[in-house]
Amino acid sequence: MTHGELVKKGAHWLINNGFNPVFAEQGAADLFEFPDVIGWHNESSTIFEIKVSMEDFKRDTKKIFRQTPELGMGNYRYYLVPEELEKQIYPLIPEGWGLKSLTSRGIHNSKESKCFDKASQYEVDFLVARIKEIQRFGKSLY
Repeated sequence: MTHGELVKKGAHWLINNGFNPVFAEQGAADLFEFPDVIGWHNESSTIFEIKVSMEDFKRDTKKIFRQTPELGMGNYRYYLVPEELEKQIYPLIPEGWGLKSLTSRGIHNSKESKCFDKASQYEVDFLVARIKEIQRFGKSLY
């Protein structure tokens, strides 16, 4: 399972569960976090950070957004991993984060995320940037 394949599975899972809009792999910037997958349902957001190796997971824990949760995005925050990594990663999940794994039967919830009550300013900035991109390429929002 590649990172890109798991990103697609995560994005489809959010869409199939009523999330709209959903953004996947939007790149990186110095200003704010770019989660691998983020979607909104009603007035809350959910992110999936995709990890396909322990090395990638360990690197992720060093990010400022993980060390200072109030800077992170997502009311609900999950790591999405292939099934074979689930048991290794489970005990290392940061406080409040959830864990989902891709099994042969689909995406399985291993650990529920707590609700991070307030969306960060970075999340608002992310949405504004995406709207500007849509408008710049001539697509109407209404």
